[in-house]
Amino acid sequence: MKSNKNKGAQNINIAVLYAEADLHYWGEMERHLGLLAKMHSNVRIWTVNDIDLGVEVKQEIRRELSQADITLLLLSADFAIENVFDEETRILLSNYAAHAGKGRYIMPVIVQDFMWRDQYDDAFDIEKLKFFDRIIENPDNREAIYREITETLSQYIKEIDARSINFVIPTWVGFMGGIMYNNGFVRSRLTPLYKEFKRSVRYELSDNVEETCRLMKAGEADLIWATLDRLPSVLYKLKDKNPKVIAQVSWSNGADAIITRNGITSLEELKGKKVIYPYDSPAFTFLKYVLQEAGMDTFDIVHQPQKDMDLDVICTNFTHDETIDAVVLWSPYVESCLVEVPGTQVIAHTGDYPNLITDVVVATEEFINLNKEELIMLFKGWFAEINRFNEDELYKIGALGVLIEAIIEPLPTIIPSKIKADLIDSLRTYFQSSLEKVHLSTLEENLVFFQLTEEGHSPAAQLYRQFLEFQFPQFLLEPALQWEQVVDRSVVKGIEVE
Repeated sequence: MKSNKNKGAQNINIAVLYAEADLHYWGEMERHLGLLAKMHSNVRIWTVNDIDLGVEVKQEIRRELSQADITLLLLSADFAIENVFDEETRILLSNYAAHAGKGRYIMPVIVQDFMWRDQYDDAFDIEKLKFFDRIIENPDNREAIYREITETLSQYIKEIDARSINFVIPTWVGFMGGIMYNNGFVRSRLTPLYKEFKRSVRYELSDNVEETCRLMKAGEADLIWATLDRLPSVLYKLKDKNPKVIAQVSWSNGADAIITRNGITSLEELKGKKVIYPYDSPAFTFLKYVLQEAGMDTFDIVHQPQKDMDLDVICTNFTHDETIDAVVLWSPYVESCLVEVPGTQVIAHTGDYPNLITDVVVATEEFINLNKEELIMLFKGWFAEINRFNEDELYKIGALGVLIEAIIEPLPTIIPSKIKADLIDSLRTYFQSSLEKVHLSTLEENLVFFQLTEEGHSPAAQLYRQFLEFQFPQFLLEPALQWEQVVDRSVVKGIEVE
């Protein structure tokens, strides 16, 4: 008997594993779980009985378990002696333990009494899971237990539906498409993503790479920003989470710049001068790159990377400390420094180095597997916003308004309206200037960026390799940090298929 597969969009996957000898238990339980498919139209139920003829069983089970939000395990002695089921169950429990259970639910149901505690509990502590062991104790009352199992599963589904996608982005207009799709930073219920899957998106600002990586490690960020030039460092910090690049959102087209004072008008004149920039950031990449182009290196200057410091603080330090000869930042902080400090000028910017600093989105493999449909819908809408943005000048004005409103909304109500109005005018000026210095990537450009050439390399892979050689030679032989190991094209390709 095939499991119930309802029509329409389905983003919550329930996988059911059972031994052939226990098929009758699933037959009884399936009637109850079939109600879930009627109650929740976005639920898909898969069982081992759905494996098609000719498909490699172990590979198919592993694939389904990797994308299952909820896994129902009908445990018995017959189940335990099935090598495939036992092996895949151990992998599943290991992954669950490694991710502290976040984003995934596992429900063991003991359908036949056996030494299940010795079989699994010593290694994986499955007592921490919500499990049911009363079926064998109450054979005459199994229907009530099946109902209880169904109610628990329904609660899990509601919890998944209520979960937002947490996205950490920098203070940078390159992520405009996602903000417009969501109509701001807050969780919107007006997006196709919410209407279809009951999933919302919440944006959080952080320009600090260390903090951004910490949030993903802690499970507080599902998607994070990175620039391709610093990507090896980000991936290394997150290596235990198996991070993947899933999309390119923009590249700097003049937004990153070297700003000088004290009469310095060329790169050559920076020799021996004090230069500050945010540590472990694209600013350092840009500085190192343009110095190399000029036949110089960082040892030719007195460079002072600013660790664990907000960009506002770096701007303030440059503004008030005249001994600092230059600062390397990106918009809108570039514009702020030029306005606040008399006699400053830009001596180099990324407009002369197209595609050098490109912004990408990073997610863990676990999150991608569990949320593939949601990610496809999110970025489909994202790229649709970019198309509208590129084609409609009036739409750009509205987009700026959404971005500014998202930034000033958290401000206390006691701030006078005149101050808020001045702030809005200033932000509009800054972001308007920033938009002139960024290229927002389209779906078509993503397909080209990630597409393998006849030589077997994509433009993204070639650029990534350059940065490995240029800044991270220690990672050149690290297998886990090679491009094909850190890219996942499934989201972009999924949009193309749609």
